[in-house]
Amino acid sequence: MKKHARLVRTEDVSDEFRYDAEFGYSFFQRRLLTIFKINGIESFYNGSFPVNPVGLFSNNVEFMGIGPEFLYYLNAEKTLGLAVRVAGAAKGKNVLASPSFSFGMFLEM
Repeated sequence: MKKHARLVRTEDVSDEFRYDAEFGYSFFQRRLLTIFKINGIESFYNGSFPVNPVGLFSNNVEFMGIGPEFLYYLNAEKTLGLAVRVAGAAKGKNVLASPSFSFGMFLEM
């Protein structure tokens, strides 16, 4: 049971500081929104759980991800749109750090 408790980060893992920031601007009468995102995790290195070299749930994970996101409204009412994001790790420790690509549609009501 103790091993399972560690996997859900309730015992012996380091505390973390998480941050997110977004900076954006709109173009073409607010139909295209451009956003630059920065997000990350910094470890306090105060846990005794060993670093897991395999898997997503490890101790003392640190990273900073950066990347642009674009939102485009498809209709004049600005309710239906497309979203595209590309992000990558500017730094990383004990984390998988491949570039990520996101595509989606959104509906504002």
